[in-house]
Amino acid sequence: MRYLSTLFLLACVCICACNDKQQANKKNILGNWVKVRSKIAPTGKNVVLEPPEDEKPGFTFYADHSVEYKLGFFKRTNGIRIFLGTKSKFKIIANDLMILDIDSNKWNKYRLIKLTTDSLQFIFDGRLATFKHYQIKENTTPEFDQIILSTSGCFGTCPVSNTMINADGSVIFNGLFYTAKKGLFAGSITKAQYKQLQDNFRNTDFNLLKNDYNVGWTDDETISTTFVKNGKIYKSVNDYGLAAPYQFTWAYAPLRYLYQSIALKSMLVPEATPSINYPNGVYLKTANMGMALTQSETFLLFYYLQKGKVSNATFKSRYKLSSPFDIKKPHDIDTDGRFYKFEVNKKSIIIDIGFNFLDINEKNWHWQKITE
Repeated sequence: MRYLSTLFLLACVCICACNDKQQANKKNILGNWVKVRSKIAPTGKNVVLEPPEDEKPGFTFYADHSVEYKLGFFKRTNGIRIFLGTKSKFKIIANDLMILDIDSNKWNKYRLIKLTTDSLQFIFDGRLATFKHYQIKENTTPEFDQIILSTSGCFGTCPVSNTMINADGSVIFNGLFYTAKKGLFAGSITKAQYKQLQDNFRNTDFNLLKNDYNVGWTDDETISTTFVKNGKIYKSVNDYGLAAPYQFTWAYAPLRYLYQSIALKSMLVPEATPSINYPNGVYLKTANMGMALTQSETFLLFYYLQKGKVSNATFKSRYKLSSPFDIKKPHDIDTDGRFYKFEVNKKSIIIDIGFNFLDINEKNWHWQKITE
């Protein structure tokens, strides 16, 4: 009888300990996590350290059992990447982290190796993934009037597109290659949606952001993002290979795939405007100096051209715009920054955009000698 009582007490102790551990896990997992290189050797047979990744995954676990996966959930349909959002559900059962697959509606199980207030480790496909807690800094970046995100494509099936969102909720989408929609479209979002998409970027300290980020390999995609405040470019970030700070890159997916979740109406491109399909941006040059506009800056300029008016004005050309990487290379565009002269169907056209785009944004650009 005493032996049975002892077994019963031991069982109760084990159950209580397991319950305490599970409750501690549920508490410790709450908050923001970002993946880091593991400094702790993995334990268990056939478990190896996860190699470094180009992307840096992150999670936010909430008390209501919802989870945000910063890189987003996706599926492929007819070769096109479909964005399913960043939000899902999670639960912790014993030593397993369960995350709901929002495509299949099935729970994926990840074995927890370590979970404390500052370290999270779990097994994914037999590899050890390590995360650390991070805090979101107080946001001092101003709110923007427009955000333009452009993707250049890669040696593969990376989508090539341009997306512009405005503070009033209007959206312009231009799909070129490997996108579910191709062409120029208009749509709208709520002001709350705009604020969320904007704040995804504003979580990064803009004062520390560089204009260009690059990795040391080839055939990757470039994502360029331009932020407009009071009619001027506040900042443009050209990111080749996802080398920018992780909180900034996390903002890409919800914006670049926004077009998949909103109603879009096809837009007619005015005949008296040059092509907007410049996946590599345009090149601005004088007689001996040159400067490349990013793809997002180029899309912004050509958006202004589409809104501009045909003019008979005369002007002195200061620059030429060209697209040296475009297979269907157009004639160079002559401009002084406000007026743009080009040919459409062998007819000379001048467009007045109403202000000098180049002069007001001069501080954002770095000129080089053509020989460089």
